[in-house]
Amino acid sequence: MGSVVGIRNRKKNKMATQGRNEKCWCGRGKKYKKCCGRFTLDEMMSKLSAYAAANKQKNKLIERSLKFLKACEIDGGDAFLVLVDPVAKNDIIDWTLVGGREVGNHVREALVTRRILAGCLPMFCLVKDKSAEWGWRGEIDATLVGEECRDEFIAFASLEGQVVAATLRGKMAKEDGWVTAIPWEDLSYPGMPLKPRPAGTIRIEVNIAKRTITIVSVPLRASIEIEFTPDHLTGDEVDDALFEARHVIEALRQVDPPKRLVDGDRVEIWRVVPDGEKRLLLSMTMPVTPWLTRNDFDVHGDEIAN
Repeated sequence: MGSVVGIRNRKKNKMATQGRNEKCWCGRGKKYKKCCGRFTLDEMMSKLSAYAAANKQKNKLIERSLKFLKACEIDGGDAFLVLVDPVAKNDIIDWTLVGGREVGNHVREALVTRRILAGCLPMFCLVKDKSAEWGWRGEIDATLVGEECRDEFIAFASLEGQVVAATLRGKMAKEDGWVTAIPWEDLSYPGMPLKPRPAGTIRIEVNIAKRTITIVSVPLRASIEIEFTPDHLTGDEVDDALFEARHVIEALRQVDPPKRLVDGDRVEIWRVVPDGEKRLLLSMTMPVTPWLTRNDFDVHGDEIAN
């Protein structure tokens, strides 16, 4: 697992299970039925969501969460803080993974701040550990929440830890646990200017037969499919694909950041042929600053001369 900042979602009704008479996975030495197994998932989430909503010291929780992550990065090793939204939306539980040595402090602070202000709780840290079965172990700091909900917090963190581990190891079915990209705006601190997007590859895939264009942004790890009308089609699929892609490029010059093209973006134009194969038509590095045309040169020259 490399340095990542990501969101993973899973269906609420898909949860890890444990035998009631087995030793509880939280590590406190009790049988599951007398420890974390005392609570249903709804009971845990209800208690924790009420606590998160009523918490008036979110700034302190943000600070302590970042310190917890830092403390888990023993001797410069990798660690990841997992924040979970205790309010399920459409039976989906969202959790956010923050950390990695390549992720700067400004990104960590921005993301942890946004998530906690939105009602998420810092549930546990994943710490790299070669002695553990799959190379990582979980660390829970129950003091991050008040005493009135610590039992539910530990139970929920232990449960989510099992689910997160299964997801990261590819043991969860794709329909039960999946990955989506962090919105770019979440990587900037609330109230501050949007973090500039680094240059990267933008793929424009034109399917003349289906009248669709797929725009894939590698830097944002996102894609979108749009339809176009056949009004300008000439029958020459290569020329038609280039024509439609040119309009997409012009639109990408004008949309709001972070989708807007930046200097150094590499734009690839692909044509999707009837059998589904993609053929590269053009690849170029885009200068966002417009080139000076001959007419522009003449105008500027006149101004300088005068």
